[in-house]
Amino acid sequence: NDLSMDVLENLFTDLNNMGVEDVLFTGGEVFLRDDLLQILKLAEKKSIKGTIITNGTILNNEVFDFLLQNNWNIVFSIDGCADVHDMIRGKGNFDKSTKSTNYCFDIRKKLNSSSKIFCNFVVQSQNIKQIPEFSNFIKNQEFDYVVLDLPSFFQRKLSEEGIADFKSIISDYLSGKLSYNKLFDSE
Repeated sequence: NDLSMDVLENLFTDLNNMGVEDVLFTGGEVFLRDDLLQILKLAEKKSIKGTIITNGTILNNEVFDFLLQNNWNIVFSIDGCADVHDMIRGKGNFDKSTKSTNYCFDIRKKLNSSSKIFCNFVVQSQNIKQIPEFSNFIKNQEFDYVVLDLPSFFQRKLSEEGIADFKSIISDYLSGKLSYNKLFDSE
């Protein structure tokens, strides 16, 4: 039951009247909407910009071009290196996601866009031990920020071992045994 364009137009008008300038588009997967570009243009018409969260599996050059030309932010959900990400999100999805991120990195450069491109890593029992390895992948990417998203224990429950691993990684970082550069710096 997607919102109609009329409802969205009224919503964007109301948000604009309240002084809202930034919104977060999330789903499910926002790229499943065939009219996503039309929705984004409608938001822009109402002086609203924002951020889109996507898994990046649907490469839509026209939408990505619009986002980057108009300085929207894009958050890609990537939950590990290829094997672990695909185990969590489905076979072949890591390659699809990285194809989209690489496209966005290239277009952002060409346009000299001020868009920020984020990686959101949802910490789970299946991927927690891969954080150091994942940091090596991140070093070779052009993400502006990497978010370690620790889900609410009301929604998902990490195993005791996963919690202990996460605490150990954070403890090593805080004590100086593991530097920020080793985790997520792109240098």
